[in-house]
Amino acid sequence: MRVAPDKRCAVRGNEVMNIPLFPRSAAPACGLARPTVERPEGHPGSAVGFCAQMHPCLLRYLLPFAKPEKRMRTAMRELKPPDNHHFNAALGWLELGNQPEAKAELAKISAAHRSHPNVLELTWRILAAERKWVEALAVSRELVRIEPQNPSGWVHQSYSLHELQRTKEALDLLLPVVDTFPGFSTIPYNLACYACRLGDLEQARRWLVKAIEIQNKKDIKKVALADPDLEPMWEEISKL
Repeated sequence: MRVAPDKRCAVRGNEVMNIPLFPRSAAPACGLARPTVERPEGHPGSAVGFCAQMHPCLLRYLLPFAKPEKRMRTAMRELKPPDNHHFNAALGWLELGNQPEAKAELAKISAAHRSHPNVLELTWRILAAERKWVEALAVSRELVRIEPQNPSGWVHQSYSLHELQRTKEALDLLLPVVDTFPGFSTIPYNLACYACRLGDLEQARRWLVKAIEIQNKKDIKKVALADPDLEPMWEEISKL
């Protein structure tokens, strides 16, 4: 499953940025990386701008077409010293692909701020980079609980389930929030991926069309043709 480009930030605002996608490794289905794709100027999602050294599995759940780092940087202003400094350092290490150092900095954040939505989001990204999906699922569920208006929590939750080979649950939990976030193309795109993996190509087509209605076809097509979850549909997608 991959996240598609969105026209607005996963959390707040309508800003976009270019974030490099990662080269696909020999990974299992729903795998980890993809070729470099430039995001459109002016745009999911829930990610920071990670460098090419970062673990490729961060691709989809990072919602690479949004500008989450703006939210992350805002969090640094919301958190008070020294927590904001530790958050900043953790974010920087994660952007460099160094998860152990990122975890070490997050561990220094005071207990009072461990449940801050942005801290949870960053925690989830570190766990995802480490492919610790059981722990990542628990964090994403907590993010959904405390900040249900943030689409990234819902996307992270389903993505974690998908990586745990619980794709039907991933789809079922994401379906109810489609109308809650109507301008967020990552959700219908990921639903297309889940449906395709479950063998329901007709449903996958409908969701892919919905994603294209939100985000331009060129961007969706480029990402979809590099997405192994949609491999059964590559031929027809190539003709879009």
